[in-house]
Amino acid sequence: MSWFQNLICHIKIRRLLLMVLGLLSLVAISALIWNGLTVLEQHRTASRLTLNSQLADQSLFLTNELAIERGLTSTLLASDELPNPDGLIRITEQRQRVDGRFQAFLRPLKSHYNPNSSEPLHTAYDTLLGHFQQLSRLRGSIDALFMGNQDRDTSLQWFGLISGIIDDIARLQRRIISRSQDAGYVVAQGQQLRSLFFRMTEAAGRERALIGRAIALKDVLSDDQLTELVDYQEALHNGEKQIMVLAEQYPKTESLKNALERFKRIYLGDFEEIRTKVLTASAKRDPYPVSELVWFSEASRAVDTITELSEAFNQHIRSDTAAIQQSANNTVVALVATVLLVLVLFALAYLITYRRILIPLRVLDKAAKTIEKGDLKQRVSVDAQDEFGRLGKSFEQMRQSLLEDRENRELVEQELRKLHQAIEQSVSSLVITDAEGVTEYVNHRFELTTGFRQEEIIGHKYNQVRSGQTPMSVYDELWQTIKAGDIWEGELLNKKKNGELFWELVSISPVRDRLGTITHFIGMQHDITQRKAMEERLNYLAYHDDLTGLPNRTLLSDRFNQLTSQSKRHAKKIALLMLDLNRFKLINDSLGHETGDRVLVEIGSRLLRMARTGDTIARYGGDEFVVLLPDIESINAVTEIARRINFTISTPLEIDERILHVSCSVGVAIWPNDGEKLDNLLSNADAAMYQAKTRSGEKLQFFTEELNNQVQHRMNMESDLREAIDHGELELYYQPQLNLASHTITGMEALLRWHHPKHGMVPPDQFIHLAEETGLILPIGEWVLNQACNQLKQFQEMGFSNLVVAVNVSVRQLEGQNMTLFIKQILNKTGIKPACLEIEITESVMMEDPERMIVSLRELKQLGIRLALDDFGTGHSSLSYLQRFPFDKLKIDRAFIRNIIESPDDAAIAMTIGAMAKSLKLEVIAEGVETEEQMEFLKKCGCNEIQGYLISRPVPANQFARLLSKYRPPLHLAKPSKKP
Repeated sequence: MSWFQNLICHIKIRRLLLMVLGLLSLVAISALIWNGLTVLEQHRTASRLTLNSQLADQSLFLTNELAIERGLTSTLLASDELPNPDGLIRITEQRQRVDGRFQAFLRPLKSHYNPNSSEPLHTAYDTLLGHFQQLSRLRGSIDALFMGNQDRDTSLQWFGLISGIIDDIARLQRRIISRSQDAGYVVAQGQQLRSLFFRMTEAAGRERALIGRAIALKDVLSDDQLTELVDYQEALHNGEKQIMVLAEQYPKTESLKNALERFKRIYLGDFEEIRTKVLTASAKRDPYPVSELVWFSEASRAVDTITELSEAFNQHIRSDTAAIQQSANNTVVALVATVLLVLVLFALAYLITYRRILIPLRVLDKAAKTIEKGDLKQRVSVDAQDEFGRLGKSFEQMRQSLLEDRENRELVEQELRKLHQAIEQSVSSLVITDAEGVTEYVNHRFELTTGFRQEEIIGHKYNQVRSGQTPMSVYDELWQTIKAGDIWEGELLNKKKNGELFWELVSISPVRDRLGTITHFIGMQHDITQRKAMEERLNYLAYHDDLTGLPNRTLLSDRFNQLTSQSKRHAKKIALLMLDLNRFKLINDSLGHETGDRVLVEIGSRLLRMARTGDTIARYGGDEFVVLLPDIESINAVTEIARRINFTISTPLEIDERILHVSCSVGVAIWPNDGEKLDNLLSNADAAMYQAKTRSGEKLQFFTEELNNQVQHRMNMESDLREAIDHGELELYYQPQLNLASHTITGMEALLRWHHPKHGMVPPDQFIHLAEETGLILPIGEWVLNQACNQLKQFQEMGFSNLVVAVNVSVRQLEGQNMTLFIKQILNKTGIKPACLEIEITESVMMEDPERMIVSLRELKQLGIRLALDDFGTGHSSLSYLQRFPFDKLKIDRAFIRNIIESPDDAAIAMTIGAMAKSLKLEVIAEGVETEEQMEFLKKCGCNEIQGYLISRPVPANQFARLLSKYRPPLHLAKPSKKP
């Protein structure tokens, strides 16, 4: 062994380490390759098993839906009459579901499609696509038969062809998964279950179609048909037994329990009873107890219980499949982690060798050459604790000892230069005096600050900058402190050479010699004049409003606390008045914020001039002011003061030669009756103020408990309304608009309904105004427009291409968002024609700011949409304004329609509106029509359309579809003759 030891000892460390690393890497790579092949095979098998499970489920879903279409179509074909609209809608919806299942089955097959392969999975796409195309051709033939060309044998032919497609799809599914032999218990069990439920659903589906056809034909069941029914029942009973046996083998999950319970209750209970009645009626040749569509619905409901039961069992199969897939994935992850670990270990070993041997040698060699050249600035650093590290430390100590003297000399010189520069360039004044206060040195900043030159100060007592306004006691304290050897700090009001006063922050420190005797004083002085001014300004702003100079909320709170303390001692009351300027926003928007600010300043000045001694006038925020009245004797006294305030504010004011009229609404809360804390009083006064805004006449309101309840209810409603959209509590109802000429529905008005979880149906008049005040009308309005346009698109796709939807829009929507851009996006998204969307604006909203409304409505009109003026006749719009607005339609308010037959005045108004609209080339629609007499009278008045309870109440979208079918325009086509 000695030769081996010699060999090892003579090999360089670097080569030895590389040999060991190479050998270990070779072993690790071999093991990884061997393990990787096994892992990849397991992952492939698990992926194929998951795919098979998905394809089997898709096959079962497709055959179930296809069986329903088979039965429903066969039943409708067997009927002597043409299918009604409900039947056609059902067959259309079922076809869509079948097409969806076909597409869901085709997608995974397409991803595995390979025409060059003979494996069933790779060729299944063409096969299934062929069945889908065959079904489409059969549907085309059936649609022609629905027009009146069917005979009694057509349903049997359809039944046979679709049954063949269902069987072919089932065989295709079995061929696709037959090749998988891995995880056999999962495949076998899953395939056994799916085959069982396929036989059951197919037997139930054929039974459904066979009996449904007999009911539609009103024929008794023949012997052959009864024999088929017996076979179907036998297959179903056998399947039922196997299901009960399998149910004992599987864990009783909640879904399996529910599916079993529904199967027993519906299929073995309710449906068995209906089936028995139908077979009994056939045997006795009595009329069938149910129609063909009722039979089909009940049978489909029973078949659905088999499908639900199948899905409950399939959840267990999918769970086992997912576990196998997860295990395979975990194995792949472990393999990847092992590969990464081997790579990291190899890199780590190489890095250690490189850093521990090669780098230290290179550093030491470079350091020796550097020191040899006399360059002592390069530090020697070997980051190691071994021999290389100790050798590196020795090199570093040698370098430092050579460099120490030179660095010490340079350091002293550098510190002296820095000290001199710091003193001269300091932003603070520096003064050095002797122990008696005679100045020996001042820096340049002192000259700039005081205006005194050095020669004017040095050699003299340092008292030239005293202003004479600082008490002598301060200077006495200063000298006592520094003479005692302590540092004195404080603020002094000094004087510059030109006589200007300024504040300085002064710090004076004594300097001692080696014996401890004080020889000098060093003073650091910093000009803080601007800071003192800023502090005074900030202190003022902290308690006053920057615009009006009135006390702000902080000072208001402080004054309130003082007043309550005094009032408690003297048993007095305090009144808090909350003032809000009416229509101040209109001044800001129309004349600009600068004018609005000047109005606020003037209002504040008026309030100060009329205030009593002890009253507090504060600006609370925006256009709101608060008045605190102490020592209140009676409510009448408060009322009188509030009226004087309102009169003072209402006096016209002149801004830039423009006369402005401003009024206010006043809410009053009394301390301590309406609250003991300021926040409570403010809240209650604010609530009273908003109540005052709603009053006509005098805008003055005292807070009451009833008002508090109203405010609390309003806050709760606001909170619930914010969650209504997310929780799906909002719904659109639609009220039809009937064209009087064609007697058809040409439009519908979208009306918002709120299904409150606690209060039930909340009328719009209870929450629309709240939504506008809180700004919630913006997201709610977007939701309404989206819903209405999407619903209109659905109705148009059903054949009502010229239907128009009318949507109400508030002024907040027109002001708070870019309505034109938003509506343009909705039109592009839904694809509806702009002329099919009608925006309704009430007359009162239009006249709030008519000039601005004209601009907004013209932008909307450029999109091509229709505009309607709602509640016409209730506002104050003039004919000149009406001519300028780009409206297409006037809507007569229901207030004029209610008594139009009995009241000559209302009748005259309706006739006048009709004539005016005709002259302006506008359409007219009347709302609230409830009787035939009203409709006939409105037709004579030139009214184009009506809406109201005479036609229908507002209804949900599904009910509105029936109204459209009821008022569908007649088709002038010959009715197809029935075959004998």
